[in-house]
Amino acid sequence: MKLATILFAWAIMLYPIAACDDDDSKTETVQLELEFSSFLKGANPDEGCGTPPVFLVIQEGNGTGTLLEGFSFYAEFCNNLETGEYGPAKVCTFTASNGDELYCNVEGQVLPTNNPAYDLEFKDPFTITGGTGRFKGATGSGTTSSYVKLADERTDHVWTGSITLLK
Repeated sequence: MKLATILFAWAIMLYPIAACDDDDSKTETVQLELEFSSFLKGANPDEGCGTPPVFLVIQEGNGTGTLLEGFSFYAEFCNNLETGEYGPAKVCTFTASNGDELYCNVEGQVLPTNNPAYDLEFKDPFTITGGTGRFKGATGSGTTSSYVKLADERTDHVWTGSITLLK
């Protein structure tokens, strides 16, 4: 009887540990907002993109955002200058001030805007595809809200969504 009591006590103590769902405790999902400006650094013919009017577009910029504080941004993507269709991104990287990188993918279409301060806009889905440092294994998604000022070769962005990080 004593043995049965001891085994029962052990079973009661171990059950909460064994029944624990560790998956939720290994990740954390938070809201993400990235506010930044990027500037056109190149729009060149590229065999990987096809023939003109499709060009490899390079954008660089910086901004602030959730988990990244100050960051730099670098992207390369194919863009059809006639239709406005772009992507998927060949490179899409946010680099935090400490060097951690957050990788993304985005594709969609740049269209004329009704916003009088800008010429074009795009509101397309993006995905988070990993990273380095604290962003290793990160996943997530969201929507771009981006406006292009052609004369300045500048795009102002606010990307919102969620990011799931490994703990």
